[in-house]
Amino acid sequence: MSLAHDSTKWWLKKDDGDEEGFIEGRQRHEVFWQAWGRVREKNRGRRATLAKAVTLYDDAGLADLAPNTFELSDAPQTMTLNVIRQVVNTLANKMAKNKPLPKAITFRAGYAARRRARDLSDFFAGDLKNCGAFKTLAMVIRDALWAGTGMSVDFEEGDQIIHSQILPWEVDVDPREAQHGKPRSMYITLWYDRDQLRELAHVWAGDITEEERKQLDEDITRAENSLKDTVWDPGKDDLSDVIPVGLGIHLPSGPKAK
Repeated sequence: MSLAHDSTKWWLKKDDGDEEGFIEGRQRHEVFWQAWGRVREKNRGRRATLAKAVTLYDDAGLADLAPNTFELSDAPQTMTLNVIRQVVNTLANKMAKNKPLPKAITFRAGYAARRRARDLSDFFAGDLKNCGAFKTLAMVIRDALWAGTGMSVDFEEGDQIIHSQILPWEVDVDPREAQHGKPRSMYITLWYDRDQLRELAHVWAGDITEEERKQLDEDITRAENSLKDTVWDPGKDDLSDVIPVGLGIHLPSGPKAK
């Protein structure tokens, strides 16, 4: 399948009024897959820069960063005192003590409206606590300090809201689209155990035919070899079998787009 310029809009829906560029079903999946791969290829240099930066923080060789290459060693570290790591950890722990929360406010409202706003603010706080947002706060701040970008994301998984930290090399935007700091699309790499992903995919797909179910399993298998260009590929062994899943986010592109 060729990926022409007018067929890269994997986010289009029927109500967007662009029937010519509208894609659906498996074609949407294929277009997203290729667009994601092209954007990741464009970011290869950025990931190489991040790899060098993280070695300064972690005081380790580049090959030691991949989860499947951890080894025990009695060899002394290169630096007795890693100033970069000490400064980053100190600032991250200090900043993480503050837990920012969204707050509902009113303007010249009566008592009932102010009470509803207070209850809504309490709901926000409870929801962030339940999904574990504050547990990743220090690590997100740490990434922002050494890499310039710290990120976490919320998404639906069945009937639950999942909060997950996203590492700097797991986020990709088109460099040309983002040159002025306002990219319209973002691609995030998530990692799932193969069996867990298969069960979730069947739940998301709902009532599908046996042929479609087999095709779904083939797609999951194909993902295993899709992101081999990064040193952070968790790899595969007898105990774990994780594969990448792409999460695409696109800002509205209609007349009211900002």
